[in-house]
This record gives sequence, C-alpha cells and structure tokens, in this order.
Amino acid sequence: MIPSRSLAALLRRVRPLLFLALLLAWTPDARAFYTVMNYAAEEFGKRDVLSFQLPPGEPRPQLALTGDKSLRITITGLLALPFVGDFDPKKTRFLESVKVEEIPGGKMGIYLNITLKEPFLDFRDNLSKEGLFRLEFERYPVALAVGPTRLLEGRVLAGRDATLLLLSYTGHGWVRKSVDFGARVVRLEWQGSSLDQGWREVAPEGLVDKFHAQAFQGSQVEAEIGLDPAASDVHFYRSSEAGTLVVEIRAAHQIGRQQEAEEIIRRRQESLQKGHPEPLNRLTPVFVNGPNKVILNKVAVDEAYYWDTAKEAEKDYHFAKALGYLSGLLEVFPDTANRELIELYRVELASKMNWQPSWALAKLEEAMVRQPNNHRYPLFRLQQLKLLNRVKQFENAMAIMNDPNLPKNSPEVQIERGRALLGLQQWEKAQDLLHGVFPLDTANGDFSAEANYLLARLEADRGDPEKAAAALRKLSRDHWHRLSNHPDWLLDVGEIFYENRSYEEALHRFAIFLNNYPKDPELAPRAMLRAAESNRRLKRNDAALDLLNHLLLEYPDSDQAIWAKIHRLQMDEAKELEPRLKELWSIIHSSSFNDAVVEAYITVASLQGDSGSHRESIQTLNTLLTLTSRQSVVERVHILKHHYMVEGMKSALKEDRPEFAVALAEAFGADWRKESAFTDARILLAEALMRMGIYDRAVDLVKGVDVSPAPEMLKLGKMLAVGSPLGVEAHRKDLFPEEARIRLNAASRQAERQEWEAVLVLLERMPDDLLDDEGQAHRLRLLAKAEEGRGRFPEAVGNLENLLFNRPVGEGMDYFWYASLLQSWKGDDKSTEAFAQVAEGAENPEIKALAHMRLGDILQRKNKLDEAQKHYQEAKLLYPRSAWSKVSEEIAQQLEMVK
Repeated sequence: MIPSRSLAALLRRVRPLLFLALLLAWTPDARAFYTVMNYAAEEFGKRDVLSFQLPPGEPRPQLALTGDKSLRITITGLLALPFVGDFDPKKTRFLESVKVEEIPGGKMGIYLNITLKEPFLDFRDNLSKEGLFRLEFERYPVALAVGPTRLLEGRVLAGRDATLLLLSYTGHGWVRKSVDFGARVVRLEWQGSSLDQGWREVAPEGLVDKFHAQAFQGSQVEAEIGLDPAASDVHFYRSSEAGTLVVEIRAAHQIGRQQEAEEIIRRRQESLQKGHPEPLNRLTPVFVNGPNKVILNKVAVDEAYYWDTAKEAEKDYHFAKALGYLSGLLEVFPDTANRELIELYRVELASKMNWQPSWALAKLEEAMVRQPNNHRYPLFRLQQLKLLNRVKQFENAMAIMNDPNLPKNSPEVQIERGRALLGLQQWEKAQDLLHGVFPLDTANGDFSAEANYLLARLEADRGDPEKAAAALRKLSRDHWHRLSNHPDWLLDVGEIFYENRSYEEALHRFAIFLNNYPKDPELAPRAMLRAAESNRRLKRNDAALDLLNHLLLEYPDSDQAIWAKIHRLQMDEAKELEPRLKELWSIIHSSSFNDAVVEAYITVASLQGDSGSHRESIQTLNTLLTLTSRQSVVERVHILKHHYMVEGMKSALKEDRPEFAVALAEAFGADWRKESAFTDARILLAEALMRMGIYDRAVDLVKGVDVSPAPEMLKLGKMLAVGSPLGVEAHRKDLFPEEARIRLNAASRQAERQEWEAVLVLLERMPDDLLDDEGQAHRLRLLAKAEEGRGRFPEAVGNLENLLFNRPVGEGMDYFWYASLLQSWKGDDKSTEAFAQVAEGAENPEIKALAHMRLGDILQRKNKLDEAQKHYQEAKLLYPRSAWSKVSEEIAQQLEMVK
C-alpha cells in the first residue's frame, strides 16, 4: 500500500549530491516509514474497528469529514499502512473501502481515506499511551424525549465569539445546573441517568479547560466543566426533542453564539424527525452539491465539477490550479452553501504551496474574519501564531499566544509561545516554556526535537554560540533523524555550528542537507553558500570554489548567487586588482541594496585599502554609510575605516607625507578625535600636525592621553609651539620614534631659516636607531648642513662620512657634497680622490659633469693641463647644451691655447 508518488518523493529526499563527493547515509528507524493496519468486528458485529500503531513521537492523527460517507485521516511519519491478513470490505458492516494516498506538498505522511456504507454513522478515535490508534464505527443511537436519561457523547466548539459545549443524550434530559465563577466551574447533575457505554472523554477547547462526567450508583451522572479564567458568562440551551444540551461560555469581549446554538438544536431535531440522527461530529460541514448549473463550453456543470476538479489537481500537486477552480466556484456560484468549506480548503492549499508567510497569513486572517467560529478555529489560531512568528511579528504573536482558543495541552502551542518569547529576547521565559515541552511529548518526537533545536537557537541568539553548539551535540540520534526531516531546521543547525566557528560540524550538516534536499529552490542555495564558506574557513579553497561555481550554475538568479560572485572575487587573489574592482562595482550598481551589496562595498574597500589606496577605501565605506543605518553594519564599517585610516596614516608618515595623513583623518568623516578607542589615530594625527608645524591643534589631540608617547609628544609640542626649539631637551635616552620624526621635520624648517644651532639642539645627540634609513640619512644631512653653516667642517665631514658609510655613490649628490667639504677643509689633494669617485660612479650626469669640472680645476692648478683638458671635455659631453657644458668647452679651448 505504498503509493508510487510516496516512493518517488522518498527517492528525491535521499538522492546523493555528487559534487560534494560526500555521501552521508541517513537511515531512520524503519518504524518511521510504515506500520500495519488491523481490522476487528466488536460488540457482536455491531462495531467496526480499525487500529494501528503510530511511530514513536508522532502526533495524534487528524480526522476530517470530506462527504456524507467519506472520512479522511491525516497520519504523519508514515509512508505505508498495509493490512495484516485479508481485509474484505464485503464482510464488514460499515466500511466500503480503505485507501492510502500520499499527502501532496512534500510532507512526510499519508492520507487514510475511508468510504462508509451508510451516512450518519458515528465514529470515534482513541489513542493509548502506548501509541495504539483506534477508529470505531457504529450506528448512532436514536435520541428519545422520554425515558431515563443516557449521555451519549460530547463535543466542544471553540470560536472567536464564544465557546459551545455540546452534549447529546437520550431521554427527558432534565438537568440541574450551577455556575461558580470563583471556582471557575460549571456543574451539571442528571438524576436517574447513566453514561452510554460508548461515552468518551470530551477534548477541551476554547473557554472549556476540562470536562469530566462520572456516573454514580443510584442512577446519577454528574459533570464538571472547568472554565478558563477569561470566562465571564454562561448560557444554556436545551431540547429533549433534539436530545441536545448546549452550554455557551462567553468572555467579556465576546458577542456570543446564541443563533448558532439554536441552529444546532434545530438541525439535530430535524434529523431525528427524518429518522437518521446525526452524531455531533456530523456538525462539521461537508461538501453538498448545489441544485444550480451553468453552461461551460456547451456543457452543464455544477458545484461538484469545480470541487472535484480542484481535488484532482491537488492530488497531482497542481495547487495553483486547485485554488483557481475554488475561486471559480465562488465566482460562478456566489450563494453556495459550501463557502465555509471552500475557505478552509483554500487556506490548506496555500500552506501546501509554500507561500511566503506574509501571503499565507493574509489569506488565513481573511478566512478567519469570514468564518470566525468554524470547527477548525483552534487550528487556525495555531496556524496564525505560527505565521506571525515566521514573519517576525512577535509583538502580535504575544497578543494571541495565551488565547484560550488555541489547542489545549498542545506541545506545538508551547513551542510557538517559546518562539514568540525568543523573538522578543525574553530568554528565561522562552527557556522555561521550551523545557516544558518534554513532559507533554513523552515519546520524544518532532516536538521534542524542535524544542531542543529552539533551545540551541536561543543560546545562539543571546550571544553564546558555544553553548548553543554544546546543546546540539547532546541531541539523541532520534532527534537528529527528526531534524533531518525538516530542511529549515537542519539548515539552521548548520548555521549555529557555523556561528560557533565549528566549521567541520557545520559542513557536515550542510552536506546532509544538500544530500537530502538538493533541489530545494529556496534553501539549497543557502546551504551551498554556507558549505562554501565553511570550506573557505577550513582553508579548502578548491572545494569552496567548486561549490560557488555550482551555485552560480544551478541557481544563477538566487540571492545567494550575488554572494557567490563576491566570495569568488575575494578568493581570486591571482586576478588583477582593477578587474576585480570592476566586477564588484558592477554587482553593486546592478543589484538592489541588500546584505550582499553591503558585503560587496566592504570587499571593494578592503581591496582598495590592502592595495594602499587608503583614502579611496575610506570614501567607499563612507558611501556605504549613506545607504544604511543598521547598527551591525555601521559598527563593522567604523572598524574598517579605523583600520585603513591608521594604516594609511602610518604609510603616509613613513613616506614623509604628513599632509596626506591629515587628509585621511579628514576623510574619515565622523569626529573621532576625542574618542578613547581612537588613541592610536590621535597620536598619529598629532605627529602629522607637529611634523607640519601645526602644534596648537596637535597638542589638543594628545591632552589627557596617558599612553606613551602621547605625554612626551605633548611636552615637545608645547616647546616647539613657542617658536624656538632651543628649550627642547637635547638628549634623552628614552626618546620615542614619534618624537624623533617630529624633531626631524622641525629641524628641516629651522634649516630653511639657517637656524643652525636650533638644528643641532633638535638632532645632534639623538639615538641613531629611532629613525628608519631614510630618516636617519635626512638627519645626518641636516646636521652636516648645520655644521657647515657654522663653519665647523670637521663635524660636517664626520656627519657625511656616517651618511655615506657602506652606501653606493648612487645619484652622487651626497658624495659631491662630501668632496666639496673636504676641499674646503683640507684642500685639493684631500678631495681629489672623492671627486674622482663621483666622476666615475655618479648616476646623475649633471653631478658627474660637475665632478669632472672640479677635477679639471684641481689639475689645472697643479699645471697638469692635458689631464685637466680631458676632464673639461668629458664634462662637456656628459651634460651638453647646458651652462656647465659651455663653460667646460671654453676652459678646454683656453687650455689648448695655453699648451
């Protein structure tokens, strides 16, 4: 009895995803796939009984009338339900046929469709603690208005406007009634009465918290109706001719259901007069074909045509088509008596179509307004609570989460209440509610699995992913199997492990998802993306790229495709910077603003900053801030801006471009100059301003900062701000590099004014290891210039010798200067070798030409005219068309004449 479509659906669920190169087998307990059906004739053949064992943890099957002689039972967790032994409907008293169908919409479970031989049969269901489910069928007894009273059955109907408790009986039905709102109870007492042997406990709903009836010796039945605290008014309606007592219970805001109660009594009395009494479960509406017909394509059709066609379309998974036929039925037959049933059916179809939760919620609430007291109102209320949670309307969910019209003692209601509290970050209350699911679900089924999953999600949401991951690791094998049956739960479990940086475990769950649900159009792209990100975190870039490429191939129009493109560009370091930036800007400009575009902006800024374009990086991040005010994004952007501003300022100061460091500080946008988190940037900006000679602003930046070198910079800045550096402490062993660089720039400005003593005070006794090579060279040049300016040639030459030690001649300027100082100090003989070294090795032709001219001068003074003439001629050739060239040519010609 396994439907072919069920087998196909099962195969689709377990089909491996080859590109992952990882097949993770999932084999739940076989009891989750099938059980067996038993048939028995009881009470001497007066009652037919069907029974079967439910899989552990599965909820009670749901019964629904689909016609006068048709009953549909929805059973989750099963794919097959074969009979034990031979079942022959011809030998049963009431069963015409029993068929199994797959539940359309991909949900794991079956429909058990039962066709009865007679209308108006009574049917009752019972579920034992051991999970044995029984369905009993028998004729309903005729209710007589005379004779002793016998209570037959009861039923509660919740609704928006009030709650109705219906009691069916036979006999004169005189009852003593009392209402005690203090004790929240209604008491009923029948003298000379009994409970029918088919009596079953009444399931509470709405404002009825409990109902218990008990027969006592002496032919007396007493019953107690436990009232919800919201109950404020009770009304009674009774008819012995109809064998019906209706107890209407209202809350303060409810308008009541008197008309409906009277209509129920009238209908039951009418059925008795016709000779076929209706059980209370027959008050549930069933489709009744109307008398009217219309011509459609030259064929007369009735309501049944639309209804039956919608049913067939549903079986073939054509849910939109089914909805279309139902809408057509309402348009063609606006006065149909089946409107309530059609409304319910449309809501059911919408849920199977996986509509966006907001759409489904609108359709559901529309139906609840039009049918406020339908027999499925508690289930509708539960569905409403679920959808409000799914669309994150937690405040609205809170408003109905304690509605007495929700199903009683339902672990599913508890879970949804926990979801709403979790969404409102009421962690402790949510935790208590979810823990309370376990005693309600003793079989540890889907509800227990979901509660455990939500408890883990709770820990993750309140900022403890490690505790969340630990909670998931404690789940039983049964829980994992059940979580794997729900793609959204399974995917979120992977997300929790990912948030905890447990990337191996996260990848394992994403792989299970992709093996079980490889073609889920909404969730599969998310799982692929997260699996790629997990591989990337694990340094498995090839596997990550394979997943990203597969995602782009299979789901090019998904939201995750944009992320895949961004991640590929982030990983493709071999690709040139400009093409990567161009692709990222293309993504930004061609997409609506969302999280992926945020990531694209941040990636652009990171690539710019890492490549040294710090100002462009900050400008990109500033553009992003104009597009969003979301706190998490703003915080991330500020961290990056801080990072690239500091890196850019360091780079600018290293390159002796303090003005560019100041420009970066201004480009940041926000005023960060007094924030303690920006101490490093404040010190860098203060250094840049001091190196530019803007001491007053710099001093304000480091005031109150007790982190070195800020106090030392503050003291130095105050001294330099006076206008003369002569008061600066000339020598300190604990001098900081920042101070050294500030002194160097200050000394440069003093040198321009030929304040040589000030230059020496700032630089002379500074430790040599505080500046980089370029800074130290600049310091030695300034010292040499200061000593030269004071006429102290030995000290000037000594500084230049330190500068030139182990250095190539290079351009030749420093070496030419050194040779010139030697000549000024010690004369021609001591400088000849130095000039010759410049003339031979200098890279700058002008410097080289000048060195040759100096050598020519020296040789001319020594009367070595031939050698001198050669140097002048060499100088002319090295720098033709210059003043030096003409001078050299003239001197060479004069020497030729002298010779």
